Amino acid sequence: MARYELKPCARGVEVVKHPIRVKNRPGTKNLEIHIHVKDEKRYIIVSSKTDDLDEAVEIAIDMWREIQFKKKHGIPIFGKNVLEASREWIEYMQHQVKVSKVTVHMLKQYDSYMRNHIQPYFGNSKVDSISKIEIDAFMDGMILKDFKKPTLKAIKTTLNVWLRWCQDKGYYRKQIPVIEMPKMKERRRPAFTEEEIDLLVDGSKRWLMDIESKLNANIGHNRRSNAWERQWYERLMLMHYIKFMIGTLARTNDLKLLRWRDITEMKDENGTVVACYFFRGKGKESYVSCSIETYFDLQVYSGHNHIFGKGREWANDPDDLVFSKANAYPPNSLKDQESAKKEPFLKTANCFKELVQWLGIEKTSDGQIRTPYSLRHSAITAMLRQKKDIYMLAKQSRTSISRLEQTYGHLLPRDLFKELFDVPESVRLSSESFDVPDDDEEEDDSEQ
Repeated sequence: MARYELKPCARGVEVVKHPIRVKNRPGTKNLEIHIHVKDEKRYIIVSSKTDDLDEAVEIAIDMWREIQFKKKHGIPIFGKNVLEASREWIEYMQHQVKVSKVTVHMLKQYDSYMRNHIQPYFGNSKVDSISKIEIDAFMDGMILKDFKKPTLKAIKTTLNVWLRWCQDKGYYRKQIPVIEMPKMKERRRPAFTEEEIDLLVDGSKRWLMDIESKLNANIGHNRRSNAWERQWYERLMLMHYIKFMIGTLARTNDLKLLRWRDITEMKDENGTVVACYFFRGKGKESYVSCSIETYFDLQVYSGHNHIFGKGREWANDPDDLVFSKANAYPPNSLKDQESAKKEPFLKTANCFKELVQWLGIEKTSDGQIRTPYSLRHSAITAMLRQKKDIYMLAKQSRTSISRLEQTYGHLLPRDLFKELFDVPESVRLSSESFDVPDDDEEEDDSEQ
């Protein structure tokens, strides 16, 4: 130990010219290391896990050198806890939004999952102490909150992106573990019966008329009539949204991007006039035809915009969104119009929830909550029971015959199942080109 000069101190020795002390720990034979970090005005106190003085001093010197390295490269000496690191990460992401490297929607999602789930679970734990066992336990715990697969994927992505950032900053010095998706129980997709679909379509009209009567009775009361006028536009749009979802078998994300230029009137091979919709979504683009009645409904909806627009330029220009938030808000509400510019698509989940609660059909018989996406499942199930051509149904719904069989086959009587899905292999393979992965609850608009 000639390299280091030692001098006695209380309960041990002090290394000369170094802020290091090696002391006897009460009640144990192992020596204790004390390193004074002057800049932080704190001590690092750890066990040397040895009773040999020379060996303990060598360990202490190595620790002190590591502290000097961290100081030189700006790495936190005491490490960051989850709360500190997550707040710093959100600030970093806010800067990334300003330079257009991250979208506002993505920032909101990261912030929501971090504040509501990751921070409460890991709390004041040191980032560097997070293990794979803890991460797996965290993901398993998310299932107890009854989250669906897309939400679990988003939480997993948020945790992964944050850990990578912590690794780059030096807060997490281990290899990032592979984050596994928790095993989920297979659940039936929430859908409506055919009677409930009729009730929903008819009920959306009655729900619109209900607010019309209140609006007409309070024309002179500006504040109240403005709020009801906004509700009137939302309910009008929801009524046509429901008809459109059922008529086209569209996915909710498709409608977020649907513009007036994507809708055309054509004739099919039999000479029948049909409406044709151009959908973009999930990395694929495709045309889908449906009955002309659905097209006429949209023309009526478009006409409502002109009639009740009060001189405003309504969203009927080719590049405007069909289901636009701007259409749902009164023209004299400047705050709402500014909100519509930032996020133009009208979120339907909350309005739809109010409607099904009003009609008393919010949940299925097994307690699952119905959402706008349930309209697609209900329409496909109804068409299968009506013995629609399976190949044309696969094309219309933009999915493969195999996926239809896997997803909806258990809902059909055995004889009907065999009749519909007993198709040549060539036809089955041909339908694979229509396939777009069908995630449940794409329309999850509310913050988790």
